[in-house]
Order: sequence, then C-alpha cells, then structure tokens
Amino acid sequence: EAYIYWRDPKLSGIIFGSGLVLLLSLAYFSLISVVANAGLAILTCAIVFRIYKDIMQAVQKTPQTHPYSQPDVVVSAYSLISNFVVTQNLVVLQKNITVRRVMLLRKTFQD
Repeated sequence: EAYIYWRDPKLSGIIFGSGLVLLLSLAYFSLISVVANAGLAILTCAIVFRIYKDIMQAVQKTPQTHPYSQPDVVVSAYSLISNFVVTQNLVVLQKNITVRRVMLLRKTFQD
C-alpha cells in the first residue's frame, strides 16, 4: 500500500519502473525471451559482483572469503516436519482436484 501511494518515492519508482519495463518487454517479445534475457542479466550481475569482490580483496590484501557465504542456517526438526506436512497436504489436495476434474470430464463425455 505504501508503494502504491508513493510514500517512499525512490522504492516506488523502482518497483513501478520495473513493472513498466516488464510489461513493455512482454508487449514486444515472447515470455520465454524475456525470462531468458532476465536470467542472463542476473547471471551477468552475479559474475561481475564476484569479480569486483575478488579484485577488491586483492587490492586490499584481505583474507580470502567467499562473497556469497552465509552463516550456517539451523532448521529445527519441528519446522521441517510442519513445512513437509503442509506441502504434502497441498500436493494431495491438488491431486484430488485433478482427479475430480478428470472424472467429471470423463462423465461428461460418457453422457
């Protein structure tokens, strides 16, 4: 809501500008082309960032650390099991919906 009413103009401009670029890209190019080129742009930015970090480490003679390294993430067993159960329920629900659609479609063609 804050972005729609432009309470933070800088972030709102970035969001709406990105949306406008996406819509114009989809108007002139196929979805596959837009997604592929966006992926290439992200990959290029990641490689340039990595090269920049390597150069800065060499210039400043700091110890070698991985620029994408993060601290170890600990996931509790309860969180893991609860997320698995939710995912499993969603998959079963989707499967039931698909089976119902197929059965109704089959019944329609039999009549």
